[in-house]
Amino acid sequence: MKSATLIGRVLVVFFCLSFFHGFSQSKNTLHLDVIKNYGIKLDGGCSYFTLDSIPIESNNFIFIVSSKDIGFFTINNKNVYLKRTKRNRLNKDQYTDIFLGNDYEVRLKIKKVGKFDDYYSLFQGTLQVKQNDKECLLKIHGKVGEL
Repeated sequence: MKSATLIGRVLVVFFCLSFFHGFSQSKNTLHLDVIKNYGIKLDGGCSYFTLDSIPIESNNFIFIVSSKDIGFFTINNKNVYLKRTKRNRLNKDQYTDIFLGNDYEVRLKIKKVGKFDDYYSLFQGTLQVKQNDKECLLKIHGKVGEL
């Protein structure tokens, strides 16, 4: 009987620790939505990114960069627009872009891995979104327009 009580107590402690650990993580984690309404006019030369587990052809993009260096994503069903402020080019096929605006900082770190079609190159990398003490880091891939 004592071992059953001990196991029960251990399970309760484990459950509580798991719950609070998960709660603290979700409190400080940003969750991006699929962009449904662009809200701005997009011309040629744009870049479209989705999670690396989602086919690009699904058009379920979570981050888009316009040809005018405006990046945006959707969070809580609202688009957040940012201006690209810096590009750190490691080589001709790899770079990191920094976007700032609306209390957010976005770091897009990508590398060219091939050709998507006649108009776009295929890239993969990470997307880091920060707002105060909240953030998310996502593995992404996408198509980058060639002007």
